[in-house]
Amino acid sequence: MRTRRAGGNNKGYTLVEIMVVVAILAVALTYTGMSIALVVTTNVRKCANNMNALISQARVNTMYKVEPSVTFRVSGGSIIGDYYEGGTRKESKEMGSAGISVTVEYDGGSFTLTDGGTPVNIAFTRGTGALKEGGSPRSYTKCTAIRLTRGNSAYSIIISPATGKHEIELG
Repeated sequence: MRTRRAGGNNKGYTLVEIMVVVAILAVALTYTGMSIALVVTTNVRKCANNMNALISQARVNTMYKVEPSVTFRVSGGSIIGDYYEGGTRKESKEMGSAGISVTVEYDGGSFTLTDGGTPVNIAFTRGTGALKEGGSPRSYTKCTAIRLTRGNSAYSIIISPATGKHEIELG
């Protein structure tokens, strides 16, 4: 049996040492990749939750406030939600960060919100809670869905124009 001598000519690493290092690196890279995917998914989900909450606020306030409405727009790459009562902006806040794409679907088509472009406006009818009718698809839309995507992560706010009911779905 051979033994290593102290101070001998031992250069390099053994196969076992290399395999251990490769295994450690593989585990570390796997966790890093999963963390990045989780951050992207969390950002899109947070944006969908924020938008859904603002829509809920407008729908609930329709019952007792002066014509509330919600506007979603993109400014500086971020998605901004504006809450209005009687045509006066009462609140404006960031719904989501840059990199999230917002597509609005309505009866007859769809459009994507762009930086500095025309926003989408949503309002509800006082008596029924249904979506308010408007002239163009972007003005008090007959919106059926708002889809948020970033990479492989996607969430949708599905809206029933007849009742105003809305909910978040994955995908």
